[in-house]
Amino acid sequence: MSQSPGKVGTEPVLEMSRLAELRAIQLPGEPDLVIELFDVFLQSSTKHLTGLTELWRARDLEKLQKEAHAFKSGARTLGAVRLGNACWSLEELCSSGTEAGVEDLVEKIRAEYQLLVAEIERVRNSVV
Repeated sequence: MSQSPGKVGTEPVLEMSRLAELRAIQLPGEPDLVIELFDVFLQSSTKHLTGLTELWRARDLEKLQKEAHAFKSGARTLGAVRLGNACWSLEELCSSGTEAGVEDLVEKIRAEYQLLVAEIERVRNSVV
């Protein structure tokens, strides 16, 4: 998975090959690993989205960078490449100490998250 900020928006919302990798480690008779990861991610993502917004309002770039990093990790675990790349871009921008562009990236993350939620629902419905 590329970490280039230029890749934001050009990758799939959710990488099906990553879901296949996760399903390959699924233990027989156990709850669906991918569905469980979706649930955990969706629960934690609310905290991340709120954190990004609040930390940006406070102009706390250091904590914003850490929040973007945590959100990126969860997104990439699922194969949410575009969301992960947007979070990576925000993380890098914050580490440079530059505020210009932060608000746009926070909005980009929100938009990518909404696309991801729709894709997760599509995948979830195709499993049932």
